[in-house]
Amino acid sequence: MKVLVVGGGAGGLATAIHLRLAGHEVGLVERNPEGVTYGWGILSPESLDPTYGTDPGTAEAIAEASHGHRGAVVQHPTGRREWMENEGHTIERHRLLEVLTARARALGATVEFGREVDVREIEDDTEHDLIVVSNGVNSPYRAAHTAEFGTETRNGENYYVWLGTTKMFRSFTFVAVRSEAGWLGCHAYGYDPDRSTVIVECPVETWRNLGLGELGAREGLKVLEDLFSDALDGHPLMLQQRDLDLDKVPWLRYLQVRNEHWHRGKVVLVGDAAHTTHFSIGSGTRLAYGDAHALVEELGRHDDLNAALDEYESRRRADIRLAQRDAEYSARFLENVDRYARYDVDRFASLFHWRQSPYLAKLPVRPYHRLRKTIENNPRAYRALRRTTAFRRGFYVRRHTH
Repeated sequence: MKVLVVGGGAGGLATAIHLRLAGHEVGLVERNPEGVTYGWGILSPESLDPTYGTDPGTAEAIAEASHGHRGAVVQHPTGRREWMENEGHTIERHRLLEVLTARARALGATVEFGREVDVREIEDDTEHDLIVVSNGVNSPYRAAHTAEFGTETRNGENYYVWLGTTKMFRSFTFVAVRSEAGWLGCHAYGYDPDRSTVIVECPVETWRNLGLGELGAREGLKVLEDLFSDALDGHPLMLQQRDLDLDKVPWLRYLQVRNEHWHRGKVVLVGDAAHTTHFSIGSGTRLAYGDAHALVEELGRHDDLNAALDEYESRRRADIRLAQRDAEYSARFLENVDRYARYDVDRFASLFHWRQSPYLAKLPVRPYHRLRKTIENNPRAYRALRRTTAFRRGFYVRRHTH
């Protein structure tokens, strides 16, 4: 089969790699120049079983370029901190794409940078048997066919911005601060010995009260440095290279994307073009990898392309359902931090750790916290709960943190 992959992010490159391993002819086109990408460090997908199972060479290269972390720190608005057990790996986004690009080329895929494939070119294509659209949350092709894909989008309530810093955060860290203008939070994690990703977010009211949408870039960064000075230890916040010429800090609002259908004719969506999850659960790259693996696996199981794409869509929609639910409730927690920050640091940290529970936003905080603690401290009660319908419907959400 001759396949065109549109988009050279992690999802597109992973798809190209899996397609080549399966013996397909593959060309990948990315609109950005080679070596230019958006993002600092990301959670590493090196532990993905599908990657190890089908291409251990790529997995080992990613693992070698990744940085290990131990522990998660939650800092209360009072400045007090709570440390939790947690392990994870991060990798510089640019380095991850270098590894994947080199592997795709080594396997025989043609990878072309600096060329835009527009909607018309995809529509008029007669050269390829399959076109994989993996060009991100703002995919022009998906946007041109929202009715056929059944696209639903929703903006999150908070503003956020991806920044970097020279401070090395050795643990995954969430810091909540309360200013006179309202609350702000930052998610931070290191990805090499002298760099960390810092994602700052705040409600619209705080953003407006601080004038963050009006301040110049340097002034806006200075406001954030002052607010998070305790966590940054005097280190600066930095814009990404491609944002250095901007007059203001590039604030965004999370865009949730869901699609009823993931393919149209011979065109299929992968990664953020098909679905998004809130950054606070750190699953975007992992889910895109899963899409790539499942798509190629289903192509190998079916002689009919439409049947393969139908099965891919059905399988992956089911696979990501829990992650989407986790992301929805994690985002809701962060949009309502004031509801939880009024409690002491121990309780606040526990609530942050449990933020993906669908019941946290629905129940009074004190009884919910007491119930969860009772369950965790009583293995017999937990085993009994596992047999209930409430558990199977998601009452007890697995514990993990960003």
